[in-house]
Amino acid sequence: MVVTDLFFPDINGGARRTLETARILTELGYHVTIVCNRRSEDPRHEIIENFDVFRIHLIDIGAKARNFLRKVMNFTRRIFRKKISEDPVPKVFESHLDRKPTVTFREKLKDFYRHKFPLHKILKWLPAFVPIVRLIKKNQIDVVYERGPSYGVGILAAKTLKRTSIVDFIDIMYWNWALKHCSRILSYFTTDQIPNFVNRSKIDTVYTCADIIRFDPNSKEIQLIEKQSKNLGMYIGGFYHWHGLDYLVEAMVYLNNNHRKWIEKTGLQIQLIGQGEYSEYIRNLIKERNVGDLFLLHDRIDFDQVPSYLKIADFCISLNTGDALGMKVFEYMAMSKSVLISNIDIVPKFLSEDIVYMVNPQNPQEIAQRIKEIIDHPEERNQKGQKARELVVKKYNWNKHGRNIHNSIIKSIKAQQKG
Repeated sequence: MVVTDLFFPDINGGARRTLETARILTELGYHVTIVCNRRSEDPRHEIIENFDVFRIHLIDIGAKARNFLRKVMNFTRRIFRKKISEDPVPKVFESHLDRKPTVTFREKLKDFYRHKFPLHKILKWLPAFVPIVRLIKKNQIDVVYERGPSYGVGILAAKTLKRTSIVDFIDIMYWNWALKHCSRILSYFTTDQIPNFVNRSKIDTVYTCADIIRFDPNSKEIQLIEKQSKNLGMYIGGFYHWHGLDYLVEAMVYLNNNHRKWIEKTGLQIQLIGQGEYSEYIRNLIKERNVGDLFLLHDRIDFDQVPSYLKIADFCISLNTGDALGMKVFEYMAMSKSVLISNIDIVPKFLSEDIVYMVNPQNPQEIAQRIKEIIDHPEERNQKGQKARELVVKKYNWNKHGRNIHNSIIKSIKAQQKG
């Protein structure tokens, strides 16, 4: 498994998806090796559960450039006494399911840089190419399974060594070359997301899922932690601009300004757990907008702690603006939690209003009103949580969809042997 866009382990959706996929493949008899990015404090190699984890330090040039731009802009704003929370990073991705023709020069240039020749991503993974090739040879690896946001380093290594290769297609971060030359593509939502130049016969839909045993509200294995708020909303995941956390902050500002007595009566607080390149921005925004008492902020937590934190939540939040239905949503649902979720294109294809609370993720006032509705109607909230759990148990569990992944691997191997 090549996930050079991720640190592993971690609590963001990508790392959790990697973990669950590795687990189910191990249960099905595979020996799994994971190659990921490396933090300075991480060992280069370790055994996690039953799979090998190899780490290579990679520098994300694109992220470095964005952070540099952000610092320059913030410095300029301080000089002119403007708010530092005004951020130059765009807050939304284009919709996957409503793609417009690439006609203008700007759109063509963006498409070329993002998908046809993503130089900044290629430069990031170049140091990993030779180590991955050596690892494939040394460990006699048969199948290379790569996340799309790793931008083809695993696919290139597999093609070099004539191995079977699979792209885990997650979102708009991918390299056209990798999609063309991999053996198969796994789509976690709908094949409509995948570019039209890809042969549709090599696409399999597998969906995102949750571990219904680990994420079971009645499990005695979940360690109990103290709840600090009477009514608690919970977000656990990455802090990036497409997660809509800035709109959530503005929603709490609206409630603070217009329903302060209600907040004091209900004891509402929102807990944000995770980290990412948007972490500092969100913290600054909360401080600047004077709503620090309405938020509980926490950096990384271990994988095994996630169910414990979800257990104490009264509702959970996923305001993704990137047209993706993240793994966190199904973990929230598996814990019988009602979910406040973006009404982006992808969500109504899988979930309905009788199970989740849908909201325009870019409308703070609407988000605020939905939060108030959730808190003021606990019976409805609990009923939706129960229905959510039932749906995940029936349809979105790893035992079922892990076998879909296994079947795709078998198809890939057979196609490779015929070729």
